[in-house]
Amino acid sequence: LGGILKLPRPGLAQRLGRQGPQVLKAIDQALGYVADPRAALQPQEHFLQWQEFTVPTDSCSLLAQASQPLLHEALGWLKTKQHGLTQARFILRQGRQTSQTLDLYLAQPSQDLSQLKKLWQEKLQHQPLQQTVHSIGLEVISSEPIHSQSSSLFPGPISQS
Repeated sequence: LGGILKLPRPGLAQRLGRQGPQVLKAIDQALGYVADPRAALQPQEHFLQWQEFTVPTDSCSLLAQASQPLLHEALGWLKTKQHGLTQARFILRQGRQTSQTLDLYLAQPSQDLSQLKKLWQEKLQHQPLQQTVHSIGLEVISSEPIHSQSSSLFPGPISQS
């Protein structure tokens, strides 16, 4: 690329033919010489993801472990929306047409992964499984905006000099 940048621009544009101006503009955008406006990334409207098991399981500890990546993804999705989770639904597929749903409800919107893991583990321990589970899904049913707790850039007390 360094060699191309040393060439005279009119001659380079001519060598590239009809697409010369477009290529030069793309190079300038890549180097930051010209603005390169991009559309903002829009998160999905609804969150629902699945984790399939190679072997069906009835182990609550395996279900809790398998749900961790799903929770992590859900929280990432919520953070892009600046929301906290208030209700989540775990869907346990137990066959082709059978499933069991377990809902988590939170009084306050949360983005705390450790809190959600603990709630899910407690739910699994107190709710018996109807059959072995073939896959687990996580759906965010409701969320609410999380308000920033600090309006300053740096946390802590403001010192006056």
